[in-house]
Amino acid sequence: SHPPPTPSRNHNPTHRTMSKADFESIKTYPGGPYGERGHISSCSGDPSGRSENVVYPSGKTVVIRSLIKPLFSKVFAEHSNKVTAVRYFPSGDMIISADESGHAYIWQATSLEVVGEGQVANGPVKDIAIDAKGKYFAVAADAKGGFIKYCAIPSCEPIEGLGGHIKACLSTDIQNVEKNAICVSAGEDFAICLHGVPSHHGSDLTNVPIDDSHKAFINKVRFSPDGALFASVAFDKNIFIWDTETKQKVKTLTGHAGSINAVEFTKDGKELITCGNDKTTRVWDIESGECKMTYTFGKAFTEQQVALAYVPKSGKFASVSVSGSLNIFDKDSEAPVAIYRGHAHDVISCVSIGTKAVTADENGTVVVWELGVGTADKQFDGKKKPEVLTKIATTNEHLFTIGNDGNIFVASYEDMEWVGPSNLPGGGVDISCTSSSKNEVTAVACNSEMAAVFDDTMNIVGTLSLKDFGECTACAVSPDGTKVAFGFPVHGGAGKLYVGKIADGEIKLDKTGHDCLSEPTSMAFSATGHAIAVGELNGETARFDIAKNEFVRGGGRQNFRVESVCFSPSGKNIIAGSVDGSIAMYTEGSRGKKTVAHAHPGGCKGVVFASDQSLISCGSDNSMKTWAIPGIEVSANAAAAAAAATPPPAAEAPRAAPAAAAP
Repeated sequence: SHPPPTPSRNHNPTHRTMSKADFESIKTYPGGPYGERGHISSCSGDPSGRSENVVYPSGKTVVIRSLIKPLFSKVFAEHSNKVTAVRYFPSGDMIISADESGHAYIWQATSLEVVGEGQVANGPVKDIAIDAKGKYFAVAADAKGGFIKYCAIPSCEPIEGLGGHIKACLSTDIQNVEKNAICVSAGEDFAICLHGVPSHHGSDLTNVPIDDSHKAFINKVRFSPDGALFASVAFDKNIFIWDTETKQKVKTLTGHAGSINAVEFTKDGKELITCGNDKTTRVWDIESGECKMTYTFGKAFTEQQVALAYVPKSGKFASVSVSGSLNIFDKDSEAPVAIYRGHAHDVISCVSIGTKAVTADENGTVVVWELGVGTADKQFDGKKKPEVLTKIATTNEHLFTIGNDGNIFVASYEDMEWVGPSNLPGGGVDISCTSSSKNEVTAVACNSEMAAVFDDTMNIVGTLSLKDFGECTACAVSPDGTKVAFGFPVHGGAGKLYVGKIADGEIKLDKTGHDCLSEPTSMAFSATGHAIAVGELNGETARFDIAKNEFVRGGGRQNFRVESVCFSPSGKNIIAGSVDGSIAMYTEGSRGKKTVAHAHPGGCKGVVFASDQSLISCGSDNSMKTWAIPGIEVSANAAAAAAAATPPPAAEAPRAAPAAAAP
């Protein structure tokens, strides 16, 4: 019944011809659902009963996740603005997503192909509802002159504006019946309205207000599966259940201690699921009005629950935390059976440690991942936690973070408890670690005016004023902690690299800097400490040879600012992530580069090797990705280990003597 999909503009970097030493996508570890204190989020389960998937917004992307397969995900990345509302079609084959600018996309749930798009509101879309036949959808928005309206499928063109609201409409739903379906809407004016189907679909348009409604913002409305009832939840902590035909309130449920943000009926229509700012998710028996299950997530405001999704196939449901966690419940469970953690904001940095990876976002969330599995069971915690992060770095034993506020936290991988903060007055720009916390020097951090050295007790033991050199933009320390490098912009758009040594906690820089083509934005030492990779503002990446005291260039450049650089373990290759979303690899002695053009829509912010031929990246699509580079040269240590693991060839059996000739 739906028109054929139009060609998609949703770029997939893995759909390209691979060659030796090129990138092959392994896994995507997607962003978590967007949650914000004081704002209702969006999450939708597949209502068709064919899958156990949910869909949710994560920044400017939309993520499809399986509630039973943690590593199954698909990411839709067409939006140019933060996505604010998503909804599955009743058939489960398509999804509508809309953003804060009022732009909407209709797209295939399997292929991500765009079917239609258009401007459906003049402001942020708060909720979406789709009719059973897939002919039109309702849009609830914070837009004057169009708080609630019907739009056509697939064109997204507005059909008719609906009345009844004088302030932002926060939620809407449509009965799952194929004839004369009723639409319900509710919002910030404390009003609930019922609307008929669009007039050109065969009935008169009506806007019927409901009396005796809530006394506060109404956050969500949802119909029961048969459409006979609908439920409303609000900031006044009340759950009202209404008879659709009589328009009368038939039940009031109480028990939440804060604003109720979401509500869903179960498949049989006998139970309700709710969640709210009291940090609880609850299951209610509608007939008795009793609360059958209450789960409290914690005390921090980040544990407020801001969205729900229900999956009819199994009865599983998921609630969304402000922190960006997706909390998964079985039909009869009294606690989450799984928690999918992730980032709801730009991921700005990543590190690799053994079989784990650690990522951090600009909002201060740090996530530990088990590669090939998903988020680790144990995460970093502490009474004080990092905020507004700019970078993370690691030794073999400890993780360091630095934020815009200059606060530096450290945590060991053994106890996973944050210690700190130490503070770098004037804010924080960059931090780099040595290979081990047992080294005399473990880390070097900088801001625009000064640098600090950390010793093996994780304390600052030395500082250096950088004012005489300029305004520092990046730093790096060698794995053994004996060498250091800083980058500075120069008047006219060029840059300078200064290299120095560290002894007894004191930094001594060479007074003569080395010319860069533009401002250095990211730096990293090779494993041996003999070379420095320098990424620059103009998209250039270069290798600085310390022994020769000169830059080696000629590999080409990316389109815009380089956000992160790293060496391969062998030291032969440099990987660079750019704000243009690409990942590039430069090989020593070769001109040109290998590139994944759209690895992270919005920008690739971090790159690091997990092994000789495995790369980790992160970026503005809130995700972490792993890549294989099968043709890359392995390090000497890896080659020796591989040789040691290969059994020697069996000795050749002696040849049998030729048989004697028959007489």
